[in-house]
Amino acid sequence: FGMNLIQLGKSDTTAICGVETINELSFWSGMKMGLFGRDIKPFDKNRTKTVQGEGAVVLIMESIESAKEREAYIYCTIPAYDVRRFETTMYEKGHGQCLEASMEQVLRKSDTHTDKIGYLCAHVMGDSIYDKIESDGMNHFFGEALYNIPFSSVKSFLGNPVSMIGLF
Repeated sequence: FGMNLIQLGKSDTTAICGVETINELSFWSGMKMGLFGRDIKPFDKNRTKTVQGEGAVVLIMESIESAKEREAYIYCTIPAYDVRRFETTMYEKGHGQCLEASMEQVLRKSDTHTDKIGYLCAHVMGDSIYDKIESDGMNHFFGEALYNIPFSSVKSFLGNPVSMIGLF
């Protein structure tokens, strides 16, 4: 993780890159398993599953000290992050406890509160099961405050670039 290298003082700058290409094997495997639909409409009652997407992302991260030293324009800071593996039981139970735990951890690490959140970029894939899990997790975690936080998903524009989606 690039941020870890910066936090540990092993690097001032890191480039985090990801790419996903559609290949015949992954496409037809997904079609055969019924994973893909015609389009992506996250949270839409007429959604038809996900659509495999292609994409590439390069994220350049730099320590705040290094950026200030070279008088760079600072677009944003990342005070905290969390990485979790979604357990199979989470999907069996049908709720977003793992998502809630991750959001709680990030807010605690960054010493902030839910009322400071101005936007959420949801992971939703356009699948009725997974969208409900994520929706339940966000609703439970933010409560009524969620109605005042704008959120969307880039997947409705890009498709689902499977292995590199965390960079979006």
